[in-house]
Amino acid sequence: MRVGHKGEKLMGKYVIIEYLPSAISLTRLGITATKRYGKAHERNYFKRIVREVFRQAQHKIPKGYDCVVKPRSYAKEAAFALIQAELEGLFLTLNLRLDVIDR
Repeated sequence: MRVGHKGEKLMGKYVIIEYLPSAISLTRLGITATKRYGKAHERNYFKRIVREVFRQAQHKIPKGYDCVVKPRSYAKEAAFALIQAELEGLFLTLNLRLDVIDR
């Protein structure tokens, strides 16, 4: 909840990433897919995609941030590869943005 109110956003065609510095030195992931997005199997599929991409790109994301990923309506029709590519790009943008801020 704190990330949604005080954090900053990165918006893509398929997902939105909200992020905020945290008090701990780990990067944490939250995924929000409400009923408005779709049925349970659609929400769960989106969550599996996000977790897998986060697992693979975790070393590229700066430590000490809380990230919340939310789907946009276009994500339901998108293939795994499209969402994966966008998330990786947004995580790279996040890394570059935070690297500039930390300097």
